[in-house]
Amino acid sequence: MTFETPKPGLPSPHIMVRRIQGEDLAGAASLHRQVFADYFLAHLGQGFLQRFYGEFVERPGNYGSVAIHGDRPIGVVVGTVDADAFYSQFYSCNLVATILVFLKRFAADPYIRRNCMARMPHVRRALRSVARHLRGSTPVGTPSTLPLPARLLSIAVDPDFRGQDLAEELVDHFCQQLMQNGVGAVGLSVRADNGRAIAFYERTGWQRTEATDTTIQYSRSTQPHHSAESK
Repeated sequence: MTFETPKPGLPSPHIMVRRIQGEDLAGAASLHRQVFADYFLAHLGQGFLQRFYGEFVERPGNYGSVAIHGDRPIGVVVGTVDADAFYSQFYSCNLVATILVFLKRFAADPYIRRNCMARMPHVRRALRSVARHLRGSTPVGTPSTLPLPARLLSIAVDPDFRGQDLAEELVDHFCQQLMQNGVGAVGLSVRADNGRAIAFYERTGWQRTEATDTTIQYSRSTQPHHSAESK
């Protein structure tokens, strides 16, 4: 999938949207740190994020798409058909590395120390996932604890390329991969204070399913939403 996205003041760049590959991991991690600078995962560093995005390179049930301009990712979206299985696999395979990274960042980064308690539900979930994996008690088909097992986990677009429907292209490319796997719907969660993301989701066919003071849940069909007229 390719499309032209002219931008005032810049040469008309040729952007290609395709599945994420190993060569994209450093760029995807750097983009995540740029876009989500005030989020917890970004503070765990480049190496941790490269491991995270590596889970979407040719892994069954996990999918990722990137938008490439020149030789670098300017957009990335990742997700999975089974969020519980994803976290179980990720933390089981990266448990020691994750603990070491967390302890190092906890000592060096005031943000990690300030926000550690807010992440405890996620930490407990990760530990439960690891325990289930080690016991072999998470068979395929076990219902997820999330509203929909299939989840869009992260989407980021370079600020210099926003406003050009690139996020829609990425989401549609991701949803097409889910459709090919027989998945008819996908969910996500977003921070309640992320007004830009909320406006995007509500403009592009996502339906609000649940909300708290801190988080909003959305879902949508995996049918493509991005129209040919907007390209």
